[in-house]
Order: sequence, then structure tokens, then C-alpha cells
Amino acid sequence: MRAKPSYSLVTRVLTPAVDPGARLEFEVYLSGHGELEQNKLAVYYPPGLVNRHDSGHYVFRKTAGIEGDSSGGRHRMRRRRIAPPIDVLQLEVESFSPVKGTSIVQSEVRGDKKGPPLLVRANVSPECPPGEHPIVLVFSYFDGAEWRTARDVVNVAVRGLLARHMWLPLAAVVAAAMAAVLILLISLLASFGAIP
Repeated sequence: MRAKPSYSLVTRVLTPAVDPGARLEFEVYLSGHGELEQNKLAVYYPPGLVNRHDSGHYVFRKTAGIEGDSSGGRHRMRRRRIAPPIDVLQLEVESFSPVKGTSIVQSEVRGDKKGPPLLVRANVSPECPPGEHPIVLVFSYFDGAEWRTARDVVNVAVRGLLARHMWLPLAAVVAAAMAAVLILLISLLASFGAIP
């Protein structure tokens, strides 16, 4: 009897803090075991995070050996535009068998250089408010008898004005100090009668 498939989502955030109008990137991997008959990945974006006019795109790894593939064993990429607030995707899952009779999906610990099954490159809206913005990922798959889910949350921090321009508070302090010195100098000169 074969074991039921069991999977977890593993995400790796490449840009944990971004500015409004910049690009955020994260990779999505699967970790687990068993053959998958069907799957879908739902990505839930918070309102106002992704630019409506230029949302960005997903980069999928296209697996060699799929019917009709003539890549000669190479791995190719395909892209799809991001459509927030909810996007539903299907991942092409490539399995390998380190032990005869078992099948494991590639995960981050495999050490290959083919890239993640999914790379998300989303453009942040220039009007996005600063703060933490959670992107929820739900991977649903059929284990042969029932649908199961794995869930992960990618937290992205959108930086505010002060975080983006660390020199602003310092500049304000320096300007205030210079103004205080100037006021003190003027008052000293006035008290000695140098200024009428």
C-alpha cells in the first residue's frame, strides 16, 4: 500500500522590506512526498499592495519530460501576469526517487540549480501604505482519496518615508541645532548692543 501524499509549502522571501513602487520577490517550494494527481495554489494579496496597472508576474519552472516537451532535458521558464487580489495557479511538480518505490517533490534542500517551482515578482503600488502586509498562500492537492491543504504566509514590510530616508531625522536635528545656535548668537549680539 502506497503512503498518502503529504506536502508543505516552503517560501523564501528575497525582498522582506520594500519601498512603495518597488518590486517584491519570493520563491515558493514544495517539501513532502507522494505522487500528486491534481493541485492548485491560491495566492491572496492584501488590498492596495500590488500595483493595479503593472502588477508583475509569476515565473514557473517548466519541467523537462512533460508530454510534448522537446527541450532535450533542459529546464525552461514560463511567465504569467499576476492578477490580484486572488490568483489561482497550478504547479508543475517534478518528482524524483532517491529510494525505489518512493517519490519526493524537489524542495529547497535538494541543492539543484534549476530554481524554484515558482518565483513571484510583484510590483508594489506606489500608494501602498507602510507597514506589514501578509500574502497568504494555500496549496491544495488531491491525495488519491481527498483534498488536503498546506498553507504559508509571506510577510512583506513596506517601508515608510522615514525608513526609506534615514537621513531625514538627522537632517532635522542638525537644522534645529543650527537654528538654536543662530538664535543664541543673535540674542547675544543684541544684548551687547551690536544689533540695534
